Amino acid sequence: MIRMAIVGLFIAVVGVFAVAGDAIRAPVAQDTIYQRALDASVKITFSRGYGSGVVISDAGVIVTNAHVCGTDNEFTVVTVDGVSVKARLLWKSAAPFDLCLIEAEEGDWNAVKIRTSPAVPGEAAFAVGNPMGTWFSITWGHVVGLRQPRHQQIPSYQIDLEIGPGSSGGGLFDMQGRLIGITNSGINTIACSPYGCVRIPLGFNYALPNTALLKLLVR
Repeated sequence: MIRMAIVGLFIAVVGVFAVAGDAIRAPVAQDTIYQRALDASVKITFSRGYGSGVVISDAGVIVTNAHVCGTDNEFTVVTVDGVSVKARLLWKSAAPFDLCLIEAEEGDWNAVKIRTSPAVPGEAAFAVGNPMGTWFSITWGHVVGLRQPRHQQIPSYQIDLEIGPGSSGGGLFDMQGRLIGITNSGINTIACSPYGCVRIPLGFNYALPNTALLKLLVR
């Protein structure tokens, strides 16, 4: 068993048909911002496990990672309120982009707003996902900068937020609640004892940029 730091694909999700402007707005209560992000987030279950996603259209279009969709064409999405809905594959990007779109069969959806300008180094951000099977976890941190991960072919935001397996495809949000990225990978270490081994996140995580997402979705 490998006991050194390893690169693990995470599952998280993000959306982008509803594009938000970048004008400065009056401050919004943080609990309202977080609730909006939660309302636009889903847990995705599929044949190999589960991941995360973000609603980007009021019609129920959801963005997540291509490695979450895998080879499946049908999925079940669960909202923060516990409502389960069937969904189908709409589109999956070719390499090197790790993005996928699925569509829920029914339901009333609250789409996330996508920021059009790039995130800046040091900017505060938060992520929503379902790491290790937890229920819609929110983690806080910062955008470190735009980096070129060794295991990816396109530049991605390096973030110091804690994310883990099950978070892939989830949304990375700015402090106005706008989508600025889709979490998709990170670096963990493995700690072992006589009782077993556990993954320990190192804070080196990555999210596909909102700018790359927008370019793909307008094609």
